[in-house]
Amino acid sequence: MKKWCKNIGRWFKANPEVWFLLFFAYYFPAFFLENQYLTPKWWVYTPLDDLIPCVEYFVIPYFLWYFVFAGSLLFFLFKDKQAFRNLCFVMFGSMTAATIFYLILPNGVRNGVGEPFYFDSGRQNFFVDWVMWIKSTSNPWTCFPSVHCAVAISIDFIVQRSAFFKKRFVWRGLSFLFAVSVCLATVFLKQHSVLDIFASLAICLFLNLISIWWGWRREAKRERAALLTGERLS
Repeated sequence: MKKWCKNIGRWFKANPEVWFLLFFAYYFPAFFLENQYLTPKWWVYTPLDDLIPCVEYFVIPYFLWYFVFAGSLLFFLFKDKQAFRNLCFVMFGSMTAATIFYLILPNGVRNGVGEPFYFDSGRQNFFVDWVMWIKSTSNPWTCFPSVHCAVAISIDFIVQRSAFFKKRFVWRGLSFLFAVSVCLATVFLKQHSVLDIFASLAICLFLNLISIWWGWRREAKRERAALLTGERLS
């Protein structure tokens, strides 16, 4: 038992990035409380939302998002530490920004839980039931910006930047398509407005640019330090 505990302790010491995951001790309670107890003061809407039909088959990428969300963090933690740090910064930063915005301006979409639009159109199948189950488990607010979109976009940004995926063009393409499909799913399932997607994209783009700038700054410092060391040795 002692040996097992020591091995775990060594692993945590060798992988200090794992402590970043403590972020979820803040996020999950915060999101749950906001989703359950905040009353929307702003209903997010744009006329473009009315032109988007309900397509229940988008529940597939919407649901797969949960597995990709967790899987991407675990994958980068073990395969690419720098990408993991970048992912945590962009992903967790966007999720934090979302919870803060929900608190400042509680918001939601009107076509939410219990809307009978599927049945009015005569469609009733497994995917419709799946969508209605998802809607029954979550209130249709805390929408702007969309966490679903923010996480999917964050993952794709980091996949495109990761040294591990530098020459894996198929995986990079799949990552982009998955991010797009998740963003589309949020509006085709009537869980979000188009505005929610653009808000998530803007936040993730801003944080990603900061992450890139910080990486350049860190690399420049290393190069200067190496240059100075070389001059001293000479």
